[in-house]
Amino acid sequence: MSLRPAPAHPAAPVGAARSPRARARPVRRTRARRRGRGPYETFVDVDDEDDLLELNTAGDISGETFDTLVELLRRGVNLNSASREELFTLPNLTYKQVDGIIRYRQEAGFIYDPAALVLAGVLDRDQLEAIAAFIYIVEPNRRYSATSGKVRLRTAWSPPDRRLPAMVLDGQVQTLRHLRLGVAGVLTRSRVDDVRYDPNRDALSAEQPRPRGYLPKVYVQWEDDNYNVLLGTYRIGFGQRLTFDNTRNYTPNGIYRDNTIYPRPVRLTRLCKESAGELPDSPCDGEIGDTYVTPDFRWQETLQGIAAGIKKLKLGSGWMQAYAWTSVQARSIYQYKLYDPDKCDDPRSDDPRCDAPAIYKRQPDPFAPTSEFGYQTLPRMFREVTSGGNVSYFFNRRSWVGATGYGTAIKWLTGGKDYDFQEWARTRSAARSGPSASTARGATAGATSASR
Repeated sequence: MSLRPAPAHPAAPVGAARSPRARARPVRRTRARRRGRGPYETFVDVDDEDDLLELNTAGDISGETFDTLVELLRRGVNLNSASREELFTLPNLTYKQVDGIIRYRQEAGFIYDPAALVLAGVLDRDQLEAIAAFIYIVEPNRRYSATSGKVRLRTAWSPPDRRLPAMVLDGQVQTLRHLRLGVAGVLTRSRVDDVRYDPNRDALSAEQPRPRGYLPKVYVQWEDDNYNVLLGTYRIGFGQRLTFDNTRNYTPNGIYRDNTIYPRPVRLTRLCKESAGELPDSPCDGEIGDTYVTPDFRWQETLQGIAAGIKKLKLGSGWMQAYAWTSVQARSIYQYKLYDPDKCDDPRSDDPRCDAPAIYKRQPDPFAPTSEFGYQTLPRMFREVTSGGNVSYFFNRRSWVGATGYGTAIKWLTGGKDYDFQEWARTRSAARSGPSASTARGATAGATSASR
């Protein structure tokens, strides 16, 4: 990375591209160079998602850290407007260094060139280079009509796979100074679809996998120094992750746009995922059962709806924030997280009736013998409605008190039968259908330690 002033771009990412020689060094060697700081396991020094994938494959970072950093890389952190909590999500920084960035920002008025942080002794050169891929600067004199954005097409394919390659098309646009728009579409090949209750078998049936298009991420966001309003897909979290949080951030506080489709896993996946079911032999017998192909790209279903907040309202010697959100989303679930409450009284028992329900391959003739699917994520299985709010008062950057409350209700979309969640399945709801599925979490309050 060059430490010369960043180019005068209306929303310029920080740092120039590294030389091919420097860029080619194995990223995982950074662990030996320096131990990680902040919430991550190792010193993270990457340029893109491929570097993160290499760290994850080498075992230097966990799968959760990988997902967190991919999201952060896609979203970016505005060096001049990010809160203390947002800055701490950057790799390798301590709270002391984060507070130093904020203090320098207040004294300087605006950080035009992040290299000034090195000259001021806030960060060293290695730390600045390591966060360069995650930060950006929006020039203060940016024209109101100025527009910038990016579009990216990703695809993956392996030689044994004769199907269409997996694809992701995503893009983001920033205009009118504070308006952002984003969208991500995915082409999958291995997902079943249209999962419904089959009364003939007292089980579930689904359409077989084939190439299908999905639009899992789309958002419109208006955010300035005082307000944040978002319509579409988002993450939100507060209060040390004690009451409500789906952000993955170590110290979440507010609304975060979500446009992330994760890179495909390095490992190949089995092409055929069926057992015999009602047939005499499994469709996966023979060569097809030993065929491994490129997996589809993946995404996480977060929240989908509207969220709005007042980020900073001066009140007394401190300031107040207030947020509210509502999400309505048809959610998917891994098939083994389900059980049938009509057959099983206690899902913790070893009773075979408490196992996950069978998922049969749907045939044109509903009475024809058919196979069973295995290891499938079942799309649009239930509708989840979540609403909540947060109010917090900040005495200073380090100390605050806040209350967060939310409620969740679900409705099964399986067409004639309600299922339930295995005890180990993580959901926000009480896992019961109908009105009883609503769960209201009581407001909680907490204050941070002044030592942070």
